[in-house]
Amino acid sequence: MGVMNNIMLANEKLGPTRANVRRINEFCALVKQCGFIDLGYSGPAYTWTNKCFSTNPTFERLDRCLGNAEWCLAYPTTTIYHLPMMRSDHAPILAVLNSQRIHTNKPFRFENWWLMEQDYQAVAQGSWQRSWSRSFTQKINYLASDLRRSRRGKPRNLDLLADIENQLLQQQSKPPPHQYFSVQQHLTQQHHDLLAKEEVYHIQRAKKDWALHGDRNTSFFHHSIIKRNRMYHPPS
Repeated sequence: MGVMNNIMLANEKLGPTRANVRRINEFCALVKQCGFIDLGYSGPAYTWTNKCFSTNPTFERLDRCLGNAEWCLAYPTTTIYHLPMMRSDHAPILAVLNSQRIHTNKPFRFENWWLMEQDYQAVAQGSWQRSWSRSFTQKINYLASDLRRSRRGKPRNLDLLADIENQLLQQQSKPPPHQYFSVQQHLTQQHHDLLAKEEVYHIQRAKKDWALHGDRNTSFFHHSIIKRNRMYHPPS
């Protein structure tokens, strides 16, 4: 945690000159090579300014806090705060390792993997027909309500994956003559379909190009998603 003198995104600089894309790419490559994750922040977006307020000042996020997957496991509730600049041209950074977050009702968010569900088309069509005389905004609200209701009665994908893996283990623990290979093939296909849904779920949250080709099971991949979610949902 401290002054990195580099930024990771072009929009982390505001001023009369453009961000140096080459330096951004080199710094991001170094951070990724080291297995670090940006822990995000709460507060002002920029941590440094040249204080040329009478002309055209430059603002940049030159200070940040990085951690690896092990850190995220050890301190899962870490919150990084950008504090106000005082006399210095840099903003102080405060890391609270055991922050208490206020739990609020989550707004509706459409999950892309729902499109892969067998009953999605029926639910969406039924909702649309039920609200055919309503305004477009009301139609969307009806659809959101129906999708929520549809999801409540279903088990989590992770629970389904665990159940399928247990069934496969029981099958494959039997002597080969007593195994049902057609059942195993069916279970394997179900497992593959569920993994595809989980992959879409994580890609939607990762918002990174490398996630499209990343290993769906790496701890770095999953913990970077967790931290990115925390970046976009800072404490009140």
